[in-house]
Amino acid sequence: MRLRLSLVGQEINVIGSETVRLGVLTNANDTAEKIQALRSELDLRDSDRSSQIEELKGELRNVLEQRVRSALEGVIRQTIANNSGLRERVAQQIASQIPVSLLTQLRKSKLLLQQIQMDLYNSEARRQNAAIHGHSLTEPIRPLLRPLAMPLTSPTNGMVVPVTPAQPAPPPVTPATPHQRVSSISSASSFESNSSTMSWEIEAPTPSDRFPRDLREFASLDDETLHSLLFDYRLESQEDRLKDMNAFLTHINVPFQVTPVSAHPGKSGKPQVVFTAAH
Repeated sequence: MRLRLSLVGQEINVIGSETVRLGVLTNANDTAEKIQALRSELDLRDSDRSSQIEELKGELRNVLEQRVRSALEGVIRQTIANNSGLRERVAQQIASQIPVSLLTQLRKSKLLLQQIQMDLYNSEARRQNAAIHGHSLTEPIRPLLRPLAMPLTSPTNGMVVPVTPAQPAPPPVTPATPHQRVSSISSASSFESNSSTMSWEIEAPTPSDRFPRDLREFASLDDETLHSLLFDYRLESQEDRLKDMNAFLTHINVPFQVTPVSAHPGKSGKPQVVFTAAH
C-alpha cells in the first residue's frame, strides 16, 4: 500500500513538473509574440518617422530656396536701380549682335500683329456702338483705339522707329556749315543709339484721353477738345463744328447725326443740337 502511494505521489510530482514546464513554455511563446509585435510596431513607426523627416526636409528646402531667391532678386533690383544705364547698354549689346535687317523684320511683324489686334478691337467697339439708342444720351460709348504711330526708317542705320506726338519726325537734311555738320553727326549718332534700343519697344495703342463717355458728354465738348479728338484719330477737321461732330460719330459707328435746333448758340456758346437717326 505504501509502495502504491509512493508511486502515485511520484506521478503527481511528474505531472506537476510538466504542468509548470508547459506554463513556462506558454509564457515564453506569448512573450516572443509580444516582442515580435512590438518590433513590427517600432519598424512601422521608424518608417513613418523617416517619411515625416523627408517631408520636413523638402519643406525646409523650399522655404530656403524662396528666401534665397527673394534675397537675390532684391540685390539684383537694387543693382539695376543703382546703375540706370545698365538696361540701355544691355539693349545696345543685344542690338549690336543682331543684324539690322532682322530687327527691322521683327519690328514690322510686331507692328502688323498690333495692327490686326487693334482692328479686331475697334471692330467689336463699332459693333457695340451701333446698338446705342438715341433716346438715352447717357448710354456708354465704347472707345476706339487710336491708330498706330507711322514708322520711320532711320537714315543712319535703316532701323524702324515710331513717330508719336511726343517724338516728331526728324527735320529734313539741308546744307549746313561745318559746325552744323559736326552737330548733325553727333545728333545722328545719338539718334542711332536711341533707335537701337527703341527698336525693341513698341508702344501699345490706347484710346484717346478725350474720348467722350456718352453722347451727352460728346455734345458738351468745346471746339478745342473736339479738334484734338479728331487729331487723335487722324480725322481731318472741316472747321465746322457740326460736320466735325458728325464725322466723328460716323468714324466710331454711332448710328446718329447731329442736327442744330437753332442757329443761335446756347448759354455755353455752342449751338444747341439734337441727335437724330442716321439714314
